[in-house]
Amino acid sequence: MEEKRKRRGREEEEKRKRRGREEEEKRKRRGREEEEKRKRRGREEEEKRKRRGREEEEKRKRRGREEEEEEKRREEEKRKRRGREGREEKRKKRKRRGREEEEKRKNPKTNNQKGETSPSQVQERTLNQKGLCSLEYSEQLWQ
Repeated sequence: MEEKRKRRGREEEEKRKRRGREEEEKRKRRGREEEEKRKRRGREEEEKRKRRGREEEEKRKRRGREEEEEEKRREEEKRKRRGREGREEKRKKRKRRGREEEEKRKNPKTNNQKGETSPSQVQERTLNQKGLCSLEYSEQLWQ
């Protein structure tokens, strides 16, 4: 009887010790697993941060390139427009000059600027503008 009780006591003690060791091992294993999870999450978060940083950098570069291309395109359009406008302006001037010359040929009196009535008066004015004097005026000066 006594032996049975002692043996049962020892067995119970061994069970308690074994359960204690198993519990301790479970706790340690869970701790290691939790630590591994934390490390893995940390690495994943770091990777996400790096990837986001690279993506943001790529976006900035792409946006910069797109803005440069847009600026070049606008400059090219502006240059073409200036050239086109310049050509149109020259064409208008040529047309206007042609019309004015045609008017002069048709009716020289209406073309006089200062109310001159004869072509010699117009010639006098143009000579004066150029700093020259007419033949009649120079003859008067010599007399």
